[in-house]
Amino acid sequence: ARRPAPAAPDGAGRDAEAAVQAFVAKFDAARQQLIVDLRAALRRRYPAAHELVWDNYNFVVLGYSPTPRPPPMPHSRSRRPHAA
Repeated sequence: ARRPAPAAPDGAGRDAEAAVQAFVAKFDAARQQLIVDLRAALRRRYPAAHELVWDNYNFVVLGYSPTPRPPPMPHSRSRRPHAA
């Protein structure tokens, strides 16, 4: 049986969203909107998934996983600022 993920500490969700917004702020306005739209579409597609986001130097990486740990990660996308 699957065990539920441990609850995040109070305020962790707000802190995580602030970190994502800081990562996304590195991009130009058009790419920021693309990332926002992509996140919204993937949240609709994977509503129960854990969203894993990290700043990978010149890329923001979005991953959606059944667990709070990166592997296995069935779906992920990355986007580099100032690139098509």
